[in-house]
Amino acid sequence: MDTTPITDSVARARRVRRLVVLLVSVLVGAAGMSRRRRAIALHDAVAPPRPGPVVDEPCRSDGAGVRMIVNPDSGPMLSPDPTPTIHEALPKAELIELTEDLDLDAALREHGAEVLGAAGGDGTINCVAAIAADLGLPMLAAPAGTFNHLCADARIDSVEQAVEAVQQGEAVQVDIGRIDGQIFMNTATLGLYVELVDARERFEKRIGKFPALLVALVLVLGRGEPMDLEIDGRHRRIWLLFAGNCTYHPRGMLPVGRPRLDDGLLDVRLIDGSLPWARTRLVGALLLGRLNRTKAYEERRTEKISICSRAGSLRVAIDGETTDVGDAFDITKQPLALTLFSPARPAV
Repeated sequence: MDTTPITDSVARARRVRRLVVLLVSVLVGAAGMSRRRRAIALHDAVAPPRPGPVVDEPCRSDGAGVRMIVNPDSGPMLSPDPTPTIHEALPKAELIELTEDLDLDAALREHGAEVLGAAGGDGTINCVAAIAADLGLPMLAAPAGTFNHLCADARIDSVEQAVEAVQQGEAVQVDIGRIDGQIFMNTATLGLYVELVDARERFEKRIGKFPALLVALVLVLGRGEPMDLEIDGRHRRIWLLFAGNCTYHPRGMLPVGRPRLDDGLLDVRLIDGSLPWARTRLVGALLLGRLNRTKAYEERRTEKISICSRAGSLRVAIDGETTDVGDAFDITKQPLALTLFSPARPAV
């Protein structure tokens, strides 16, 4: 029997599927950018002048007592090195360059620091925040990464603003989230997003971060499978579970930012993978901006969520960095667990 026509048909179907996934990926990206601009405007409109309760810290005009990690690899290509700016403004601060050989934990825990700092992306800031919270020290976070989610929500728009907040002793108390013993300042995510980050990192050194993101999106949408989990004791099949440290805006759409960093809640959003055509529903809802109206999407606010995997240990994205966790754990909150320098702004 000649199977050539069948083989050709299968090959054509696969090619069509790849093209469809590619087209959908491009459309989702374009639609997401438009929604992001609208959502940022909404976030700015509802955000209070300070993201948490104000704390009086000593003024450190010259940076004495500040120990700061600087990640030279953070941020977009050709972005300026923040080291000269920080050193000029805080000449007595101890600046430590983040390298592969650096024992970050030992460097930060060494006796003598009164403030721990990080100049880098959200991954770098998250690592330093974990140690600062453990030691009970205030933290300086300078936005020197690509997205700078925590700094944006803490109203820190530049390295200069972060430095000025330390000089003036302006700080607030903020919540931290925990997943299987690890902290997150922004988000912890299970499912498709983790696969997306891992796939992107395989390509980004060769073709750049954003082209790699598009390639990763095509691959993950084309071959991803739902996860089997028990969530608060109930069996679920999900494509994605997002847990945000505090409530994100807007609701029912892709989360963009937080008005406050002290509300004591987790923002939990998930995509149900058990419904027929769940992936198609998800993509369609994203394109139409009606994610909150599809049955595949759920969201709630809570102080704790329990996760158990039927397939063993899980991989999770914590503030954009992927890592392994156990097969059964809680995601929880620690309200007002970290003091973060944040510039004062007049009420509006």
